[in-house]
Amino acid sequence: MIGIISLINLLLLLYLVSRLLWSSKSDPGSEREVIEVNSINEDIQIDNCVLKPVVAGAAENYSVFINSATELRLLKELEKAEENHFYLQKNINLNDLAETLNTNRRYVSYILKKYRNQDFNSYLQFVRISYMLSCIDKEPELLTEKFSILADRFAFASHSKFSAVFKSVTGMSPTEYFRRNHTK
Repeated sequence: MIGIISLINLLLLLYLVSRLLWSSKSDPGSEREVIEVNSINEDIQIDNCVLKPVVAGAAENYSVFINSATELRLLKELEKAEENHFYLQKNINLNDLAETLNTNRRYVSYILKKYRNQDFNSYLQFVRISYMLSCIDKEPELLTEKFSILADRFAFASHSKFSAVFKSVTGMSPTEYFRRNHTK
């Protein structure tokens, strides 16, 4: 009896190993590679304001197993989502973005750290403020709006959250920034 069970287990193991080898040979794009993530801080200059990405914990390196074709697809999907201003949705979270990109949270975090040098929350705050500043360049009348209206328009939960994020990204308070640029 023990011999029969051992034989069945051996056959099952051989079947699974052969199946694994066959599937990796039949899909040449399925090779996975370990990709190291190193963060780099890059400042962006808009008018007289320097935007500094807020990088929370991105200095740590970590490895993710991801197919290079999947990585490129996710980057393109992220760029498409950015063009559609996904970040203007109120209460958007990492799960929502992962769903939009048809992937999981870990891959989204990896893409954001590798290509945007930020974790999700820092990235979200940064793109909202960057987009708001680009809108102000196109529509200078936004400089006369109340901060609470701008906070709502650019998907911040509150006026105080908007002010705190604005200062962390630009290095100056919204009042100071608007005062400097309103006199131009």
